[in-house]
Amino acid sequence: YNEYLTSIKWDDENIATVEHIIPQTVNANNTINVVLKNKDDIHKLGNLTLLPQSKNSLVGNRSWNDKKLIFNYLIEVDPLKRQKLEEDLQKLDNPLTTSQINKLENSIYLPILESVAMFTGQWSSDFIDERSQNIANLAYDELESWLF
Repeated sequence: YNEYLTSIKWDDENIATVEHIIPQTVNANNTINVVLKNKDDIHKLGNLTLLPQSKNSLVGNRSWNDKKLIFNYLIEVDPLKRQKLEEDLQKLDNPLTTSQINKLENSIYLPILESVAMFTGQWSSDFIDERSQNIANLAYDELESWLF
């Protein structure tokens, strides 16, 4: 359980930008493990996560598989596992540069990415809808007392 809807978290620079999990521009390299019924599903709440600005620029419009690997790196605390992930990041079709990996090395643990990084199913319109509903319900549960 993590509290993300608090004023302290809202002001935290480590969750300063919104990132599309499935990239906004889908190409052949981005479609592995992705099944969308409608291209607009990319913009739904369930396909968004929060990232620090510096990490958002590294992730950019990379494929889902590339992003998943970067997200796994950002939640990994074991130095040996991080080193293996660094090697994997250098083997991507569009590999991260040494400078980009250095930026990742200096990052803090980002628990907000755990559920996305650990997801092993197919990223689909149905899953995006389910995730959107779950996030909206959590937000409503948190905000309900402010509304009434």
